[in-house]
Amino acid sequence: MLGHQPGSMANWNPLPQHTGTLIQFLDIVEKERGFRLIVATFSDTAYRSQMIAHLSKFITGNTCLDIEAEHDFSEVLNQLYCLPSNTVLVQVLGATAWLQDPARATDLLHGLNYQREQFAANCPFVIVLWLYDAQVRELAQNAPDMWAWRTAVLDFTLLPETETILTQREIVTDQADSHERRQRLADIETYLNEKPERYASDASLFREMARIYVLLGEIPQAEEASRNACDISREHNDKKGIALAVGFLAQIFMMRGELDEALRIRTEEELPVYERLGEMRLVAITKGKIADILQLRGELDEALRIRTEEELPVYEQLGEVRLVAITKGEIADILQLRGELDEALRIRTEEELPVYERLGEVRLVAVTLNALFDLYWETEEFQNAYEAISRAFTIVVQLGIPDGVSAVGFKLGRALIAKQPEEAKNVLMQSRDAAARLGQADRVKAIDTLLAQQIEVANDT
Repeated sequence: MLGHQPGSMANWNPLPQHTGTLIQFLDIVEKERGFRLIVATFSDTAYRSQMIAHLSKFITGNTCLDIEAEHDFSEVLNQLYCLPSNTVLVQVLGATAWLQDPARATDLLHGLNYQREQFAANCPFVIVLWLYDAQVRELAQNAPDMWAWRTAVLDFTLLPETETILTQREIVTDQADSHERRQRLADIETYLNEKPERYASDASLFREMARIYVLLGEIPQAEEASRNACDISREHNDKKGIALAVGFLAQIFMMRGELDEALRIRTEEELPVYERLGEMRLVAITKGKIADILQLRGELDEALRIRTEEELPVYEQLGEVRLVAITKGEIADILQLRGELDEALRIRTEEELPVYERLGEVRLVAVTLNALFDLYWETEEFQNAYEAISRAFTIVVQLGIPDGVSAVGFKLGRALIAKQPEEAKNVLMQSRDAAARLGQADRVKAIDTLLAQQIEVANDT
């Protein structure tokens, strides 16, 4: 019987190893014309249903035809031939049951084989025949003429992959010190070295390694991990995984100052994949990272346009309150660079900080207070600057964020050292301890120099 029109399912995305197959599917539907046969293999009925519903987000004229209860192949043909003229795609379900019934299997296979010309003449659209993997050989052997006309065989089966707890316990990198980060790296390396083969999910572990190496300042190792992640994703035709991995490479190129290559990767290799997959959140995030690069290149007007016209509206549409606030903070950064300090200050205090406070995003409260310190200092509102950076330091100490204690403490200590030397010394020592635990040798050296200068000043007086 003619089935339902599949509805979209919010917040569902295909498994990484199927993103390449999905793009191939969409290309066949959208870029070719006339009768096309796709044989799609599956192993899990629920996952197949989710995939069919997901496809409706991209394709109008998408219909399901469930033939499981039918016993006459001619009736199946009648239903296909009577579909509306605007039909683009028909997903045939229930053929698995026919092939499990010897009598109906013969009817189906002979019908497909001997009436392929009628199919082509009367079905100027894509027909997707969903089968179990083991049934594909039967189709190829017993309906060879129709098989020869297939456009593609696409694999949507679920691999018998056992998820490991290791892949699900990524450390909270903000709160981890260098010892914890290196231990996590060692755990991942041990796990990967003991595996006889690579699964698609292993790419996420290499991406995590890349993130940790960046935090440790070990950029060559971060690049190697990113390239390993990319290789695994390519092996499994995981287009989304490839995009995520090259995104890490773009970040590394940006850190090295190779902005042109970073921009090329973002715009040519990463962004188009997310757009093709309909991953609008990732599209917006990537456009934000493109704006980061443009900002570093001094192209402030274009960076601001992307933030306000292409990134922010997506988050607002998706109801991503946190990302809306973060993006407004990034807009404030650009305005500050353009010298529009009053508007930057207004955004920070009225549109960004209150959102984090309402959401309980304490870490982001500290980040915003740290940014406000710079604004207040630039506008010579020194009391407000002290209050902002002091509050930020209290938060990062309470949260136990070593990076924050190191960076914010260094800034607060320098601000206090002229008028409150003892308090400055206490803050700087906390900053130094955190920097030492993180392996930040340059920060440790800078603090030692600052403290030595303070001692000299005290001795002179």
